[in-house]
Amino acid sequence: MSRAELRGILMQKRVVFHESQVKPFSPKEANGEYSSKLLIDKIGMDSELMILNEFTLKAGCQTYKGHHGQDYDEAYYLLSGEGVLYLENPDTGEYEPFQVKQGSYAFIKGGRGHYIENIGEEDLVFLTFMPRNPRPGINSVYDARLAEWGTSFKLIDENG
Repeated sequence: MSRAELRGILMQKRVVFHESQVKPFSPKEANGEYSSKLLIDKIGMDSELMILNEFTLKAGCQTYKGHHGQDYDEAYYLLSGEGVLYLENPDTGEYEPFQVKQGSYAFIKGGRGHYIENIGEEDLVFLTFMPRNPRPGINSVYDARLAEWGTSFKLIDENG
């Protein structure tokens, strides 16, 4: 058995990590404006039914406008910072602003357009929850991580 295979088996049995152990990912096109730490998914924790991500958005930056498939609801929970979450109005297609700060949480119905802007002077850090591992095309950051790393989950001490 190779070292990589053994490490995979050991990781599948591990159920507790600290977020500081998880390697952040930032796609090249993000220019360092944000990073994403995938904490729970099929690859990292053998979860079939949940995905948990920690997202960090730099001051003065915003995410791209995006939406997931109809069957991919998403929830945000703000850990620190302040921002504006823009949610698409399903009737008008216009984006409505909602102020968010530490302790705020939001539910984003599958298929609803959304993006978030950091209006504070510190990093905006929030958790994102989805119901299951995304199919290709559902989450562009997840797809980019797989393309660049060949995996969705890495620890800081891993090479590459």
